[in-house]
Amino acid sequence: MAKSQKVTEAGLVLDPRETPEYYTKSALSSGEWTDAEIRREYSRLRDIAHKRLQRLAVSEPDSYAYKHNRGAFPVLRDISTADARNKLPQLARFIAAKTGSVTGIRQQREKAVETLQAHGYDFINKGNIKQFGEFMEAYRADKALHVVGSPTAADLFGAARERHLNVDAIKEQFGMWLAALPELQAIPPLPDRRRLNKQTGKMETVRASLDDYQREVNRLRKAQGMPALRKKRKGR
Repeated sequence: MAKSQKVTEAGLVLDPRETPEYYTKSALSSGEWTDAEIRREYSRLRDIAHKRLQRLAVSEPDSYAYKHNRGAFPVLRDISTADARNKLPQLARFIAAKTGSVTGIRQQREKAVETLQAHGYDFINKGNIKQFGEFMEAYRADKALHVVGSPTAADLFGAARERHLNVDAIKEQFGMWLAALPELQAIPPLPDRRRLNKQTGKMETVRASLDDYQREVNRLRKAQGMPALRKKRKGR
């Protein structure tokens, strides 16, 4: 008799978090699971996963768990037993993952904030940890930048946040701003300035822009005999 059948006949329900060995490709293809068990278990776990994905779609649509698993698990009537058997490992991993739920993702972020702050990254907090994660994902996606190391990229995020700079715009010119990090860190946050809004005819307060900081960085680089920073044109 299959191990999984013995468990279910004993009145217990398998849990991918506690018995991941039942959901490996080798276990699922070794005869421990009958076709009927495969279909029942796929349907049961898919119901759990579908509810989680619905919650993730609302609260964490940019999470890896949601992007990687949405649309991955069709309803049982639309797939064969062989397909269900092949999809069960991914389905089980999603349910077992600590970041496979909204609660799990938020707990991981809280732990990440504690760890980062313990290592001196005081500029990371609950309010910007998600943006920091996206920033570091974009950095890691650009293989050409890995020579500088993740800590340098994290320092760039901190310098940008301290100066109220557009982090998304920095991601588009990662290489340039990583090269400019020492000069950027040497520049105190530029003060806000007043300007006339031509549309409303009123004076408004605006913060220094990336262009303002680029000019200041280039002024410092020129004094050191270094070449000016130049943005890469899109498409190059």
